Amino acid sequence: MNKLEKLISISSRSIGRALPDCTPEIAIKFGSLGEELGELLKIENGFYAFEAALHVFPSQRICPPFSLEHWNDARLWRSEYRGLADDALFFGEDAFGNQFCIRKGRVCFFEAETGAYRELAGSFEDWANIILDDYEFQTGYPLLHEWQLKNGQLPAGQRLIAKFPFVLGGDYSLDNLAAMDSVEIMRARGNIAWQLQDVPEGADVEICLDEYPIKQTD
Repeated sequence: MNKLEKLISISSRSIGRALPDCTPEIAIKFGSLGEELGELLKIENGFYAFEAALHVFPSQRICPPFSLEHWNDARLWRSEYRGLADDALFFGEDAFGNQFCIRKGRVCFFEAETGAYRELAGSFEDWANIILDDYEFQTGYPLLHEWQLKNGQLPAGQRLIAKFPFVLGGDYSLDNLAAMDSVEIMRARGNIAWQLQDVPEGADVEICLDEYPIKQTD
C-alpha cells in the first residue's frame, strides 16, 4: 500500500454523491498534478481525515461542503485576496482553513492569513507522505481535537478561526478559537492578507479589522 492509499484508507467515506469518471475540467489545466488529483477523486470523491482536520473537496457540488469547482470560483472568496490566490487550484484545507493547492507544478500550502505559499511536494504521493508523517502539524489536528471535545463535532462547511488573528499575535489556544462558515473566514482573511502585502517581516503594522467577522474588544 502506498502513502496515498494509506491516507485514503484512514479517511471518511466519499463526500461526493458518486465517483467521477473523469478528471474535473477545472483540474485539467494544471497538468500532471491536475490529473493526479482527478485520479484521487475517482477513488475517494472528497473526504475528511484526522477528525475532519483535513478536508479534501469533492468534484460534485454539494453545499455544504463545496465542490472543487465551486470552491475555486473567484466570486466565492478568492477575489478578496486581490490577486494573491489567482494562480492556484485549491483542493483541500486544514482545521483553520489554510489551503492545500496545486501551483506552478507543485503541491503547496497556502497560509490564509498572509496569502503566502509554501511548497510541499511534487506529487500527490509525496504530499500524502508528508501529511501522514506529521499530520498534527500539517492539519492542525491537536487543537481541533480539543475544540471538538469541548464543543462537539465541527459542522460541515465550517472551519476554526482565530478570534484575534494568528498573524497579529493571536494565541494557538482554545480560548482564541471559534467555528465559522468557511467562506466567511476566507473572505475576512483575504482582507488581512492584502493589507499585509509588502510589509517587512517584524515591522510595526496597523491593520484594519472592521471587516473581520469577530469584533475585537479592548
